[in-house]
Amino acid sequence: MSAFQKERCKQVLDLLHGDGVDVLLLFPGANIAYYTGFPVGLSERLAAAVVPVDGEPYFVVNRLEGELRGLEPWFKHVEIWDEHEDPVRLLADTLMASGYGDGCLGIPEEAPWGWVN
Repeated sequence: MSAFQKERCKQVLDLLHGDGVDVLLLFPGANIAYYTGFPVGLSERLAAAVVPVDGEPYFVVNRLEGELRGLEPWFKHVEIWDEHEDPVRLLADTLMASGYGDGCLGIPEEAPWGWVN
C-alpha cells in the first residue's frame, strides 16, 4: 500500500513543482485517503497531511486521530494537537519550522477555508 501512495504523491508533486508549488496540503476526505492511504475522517477538528516536494511528509491531527501511529503510516512523523491548543497555529508553526514559511502551498479546491485562509 505505501509504495502505491508514495508513487501517487510523487506524480502529483512532480506536476505541482513544475508550477512552483513547494508543499501540498491535504485535508480529510477523498484527497487525503487517495494520496496517503489513511482514512482520516471529516470532522470539525483540523487534520492535514503536509507533503513537501523535497522532504518528509507528516500529518497534523487531533489526539483523537492519533491512532494513525498504530496504523504504521508511511509518513514517519505525526504532529498531535490537544483540544486546548490552536491547530491552525500548530500547522503554521510546523510549516515554518520545516522551511516552507515563504514557500508556495498547493491547496485542493475543496479545502476547508476556515483553516487555510
